[in-house]
Amino acid sequence: MKEDTCEYHNCLYPDESFDESVFRLRKTLHHIDENHDNNDPKNLMQIHFECHMSLHARAKIGEKHPMFGRHHSEETKRKIGSAHRGKILSEETKRKIGSAHRGKILSEETKRKIGSAHRGKILSEETKRKMSIAKIGEKHPMFGKHQSDEHKARRVLSRKIGKENYAKIKDDLFWYNGTLLDIGEMR
Repeated sequence: MKEDTCEYHNCLYPDESFDESVFRLRKTLHHIDENHDNNDPKNLMQIHFECHMSLHARAKIGEKHPMFGRHHSEETKRKIGSAHRGKILSEETKRKIGSAHRGKILSEETKRKIGSAHRGKILSEETKRKMSIAKIGEKHPMFGKHQSDEHKARRVLSRKIGKENYAKIKDDLFWYNGTLLDIGEMR
């Protein structure tokens, strides 16, 4: 065993030595044959804690994963949900979660399923307040953007006549000299 370097061939921190004060860089011993009773020095590999976690995570992909082909019961799902409810995630964790899903294009069927799952849900005032606060200022999706006059006019018309009625005539509308005109009325 080497003294101060990670021996994992895919080391996540190749330029970092072990550091007991930094959790991810702590020194850990890995049993190469995964037999924890075999403490022969040839069977031990000294690696960073996070490298160790990564190594074991890769070993449990697909059919090797203990939950492969199995599903959690509804009771277990409720327990997991209640254990995570109210947890505050670090910015790094939020970034990692976001990057895992960033760039994925959802099919129309998936969008429909997500929509139907959320339809009819009643949100508490606390949840509504949190959602509102989460999109203030620079966090708002329209921050620094401006809507065209045509888009504003279409939105106002949709609110005035209702979404169903607007859906019927929206293809007949066109923007001319700063005004929305209806071809159907001109015929």
